[in-house]
Amino acid sequence: MAAAKNKVIAGDYSGWDVIAGHGKLHFMQRFKRIVLDRTTVAHMETVDARSGNSFWGSFLRGYVGNALLGPAGLFAATSSAAGKRAVLLSVEFVSGERSLIEVDDGTYRKILQVLF
Repeated sequence: MAAAKNKVIAGDYSGWDVIAGHGKLHFMQRFKRIVLDRTTVAHMETVDARSGNSFWGSFLRGYVGNALLGPAGLFAATSSAAGKRAVLLSVEFVSGERSLIEVDDGTYRKILQVLF
């Protein structure tokens, strides 16, 4: 599976980027910005969470890393495979608008922090 897009993939604001940083969360498109926080989001639900790593892909990375660099290569190969997850979220705004977003694991954690 490809890396998560960090985008709104359906519904209102479709195609907008999902930006999380400095304790804030936004949907952005060019010069337009929608702030997501506890006052603007009525409900959020995780629709799907998938790992981006297949068993054989992880096995092959570990084997090649171990063969080339020994235990350090094995560790590096397995570490690089961790945390590659795509999460689909359904977001419903107080205004009634709804969006389906796809984010990576790091952005998902920031969303949880901002909306908790």
